[in-house]
Amino acid sequence: MNKHTGFTLVELMITLTVVVILLSVAVPSFRALQANNQAVTQVNLLVSTLNFARSEAVSRNATVAICPKATASIADTTCGDNGDWANGWQVFTDETGTAGAFDGTDTALRHFDPLPGSPTVTTTSNNIRYQGDGMKTPAGVITLALSQADTTVSTDRCIRISTMGQVSVHEITDTATCP
Repeated sequence: MNKHTGFTLVELMITLTVVVILLSVAVPSFRALQANNQAVTQVNLLVSTLNFARSEAVSRNATVAICPKATASIADTTCGDNGDWANGWQVFTDETGTAGAFDGTDTALRHFDPLPGSPTVTTTSNNIRYQGDGMKTPAGVITLALSQADTTVSTDRCIRISTMGQVSVHEITDTATCP
């Protein structure tokens, strides 16, 4: 008697059906996890920039500013004026000259490239300045809204900077907006 070993066609079809069902459940969850991780990474970079600028202002006892760049070029140090941070941003001392603008009397501290994934980052101010005591100017709350363009899950975040200069992060849901 010959014994045949292996899978029958029915066993193979059942196995493939189970695999397809498992993948149809796992892939959307993985995409949501990946989109959330990307949003967290982007927010952490912005928050660390704000904390760096505040720390530099206090340690130098001088005004330090952050502004969105006009173009994505590293060589271009011109601040953008539309509140859109898509081209990246820069941190610099801002003691003399035009407030909130990188000019000949300022010292560049760091330049940042555009965020990966091409999110939209908009703010209520064209620049953020920290004074030597760690307080933020202009007065009032400044918000940065980070919106993902290519995701179906809610990964939008709001970074809120108080007048005191403290930074907090909030998740923006379908019903909530950037506070």
